[in-house]
Amino acid sequence: MHVAIGDEPMQPWLTTAVRSRLAEPPRRYSAIPKAAMAVVLAAAVIVAAFELPQVLANRHVMNPLPRTLPATTPSATPAPGLVDPSNCRLPVTVERGARPPSQVATQVGFVNTRTGQYTRDASPAVVRLPDGGLQGVMFYSPAVHRWLPTNGGQVSPDGRSYAWVQTLPVGAVYPRYRASKLHVFDLATSADRTLFTYRGSISVWRWDLAGIHAIVGHVNADAPPSTWRLVDPATGSVSRDTMSPTWLWPFLKPLPGDPHNFTSPGRTADGRIIWWMGSLDSPGTPDLVFYETAPGHRVYLYRGVEGAATSFDPELALVDSTGIWFSDADYVLHMKPAIWHWQLGSGLRKYRLAGLPSLFSGSNAYILVRPAGPCF
Repeated sequence: MHVAIGDEPMQPWLTTAVRSRLAEPPRRYSAIPKAAMAVVLAAAVIVAAFELPQVLANRHVMNPLPRTLPATTPSATPAPGLVDPSNCRLPVTVERGARPPSQVATQVGFVNTRTGQYTRDASPAVVRLPDGGLQGVMFYSPAVHRWLPTNGGQVSPDGRSYAWVQTLPVGAVYPRYRASKLHVFDLATSADRTLFTYRGSISVWRWDLAGIHAIVGHVNADAPPSTWRLVDPATGSVSRDTMSPTWLWPFLKPLPGDPHNFTSPGRTADGRIIWWMGSLDSPGTPDLVFYETAPGHRVYLYRGVEGAATSFDPELALVDSTGIWFSDADYVLHMKPAIWHWQLGSGLRKYRLAGLPSLFSGSNAYILVRPAGPCF
């Protein structure tokens, strides 16, 4: 559902069902004929716009599957130019698992990008913080030095507040709720304010300097289309969001020689979808990572071949003031977890990691490291 548009969320903290799937032997992307790309992508936009935001607002899932996760545009990032990506602390989540037997364990911590050393944060408690059903640690805000039970897109630009959605009746899950409240929680004062109530679903897309971008609509995905709204976080006033169409770039124009397999690890800071074309099952085939400025007009983050020593297979993207951080989709094959960074003018750099927890026993053991906040 997220292949075409992405979502803010988060980043990388999964429920039991998703974790169980991650622990299975790695599943490869199925080939999609190029002639069907536009149909698939357009359908993905429609489904995601109606269904997924409503599900994410409830207790069904914390995040979609990892290869469809969006780039999070985090709040509370230091001013551009003040952070050196090669010498900073990157918040990450570390998930390890194996099957058989089915085992999953998740922890959070920080990577020193200068040395690659991972240090676990043993006390990332988010108790007494409202979460709208998204239970667990999801995002780190350097502004308040706290892990938050929300995704980066819901955090204010200064990193000191976050938006969350409460369903009514309280605790009702999709599709059994009938109304929603959009709240803002102030991390400094612990004050929680209700901005507005809607008889249907509210899904926060992201919070930026313009305000809180949200989708409102009927709870039932078969109901008439949802609409985009811009909410003033200070007053709660709601207006039509005129910026949202720039985030919904639904079509990918295939070019001669493109692989048939494609997915999106996320999007750029200005909302353009990042595409990954490639197949982990097909060494020697093209491996392409890019975004489009117009259909067919590409800016390549990487062009190479699958299986090469420097092949780049992004799983999740997270934007901060230094550029874009990526987790590695090739973690199962090589058992060498790494974080990647792309910066305009500097290109790609791979950060190999040390100090990670040991693997579980089992033939399908893995460790997956994902960026979970801006480097600081």
